[in-house]
Amino acid sequence: MWRIGGGKRCVLGVVAPPSGVEVPRGAQEIFVLNGTGCAELPLRLASAGRLRVTTYDHRLQKLSARTRTLRSRDVLSVPPGGMALLALPGR
Repeated sequence: MWRIGGGKRCVLGVVAPPSGVEVPRGAQEIFVLNGTGCAELPLRLASAGRLRVTTYDHRLQKLSARTRTLRSRDVLSVPPGGMALLALPGR
């Protein structure tokens, strides 16, 4: 996994089947790029929280958007080659 940015915005590129995608603390928008062949990415979070989760396919066509509570070990569904945007509600 590689990471670009910090602070309020962060991009996480997952390029191998992960043991867990570590979501940085304090970021308000996190872009998770799925470069694996896996459609599910396990998450590692410092603490549970409500986030707006928007998923996109490999052409960046929006597939879904919903607000949900995410905890460590939850699974994020992101199609291979696709992207998910995790954001604080209202962003």
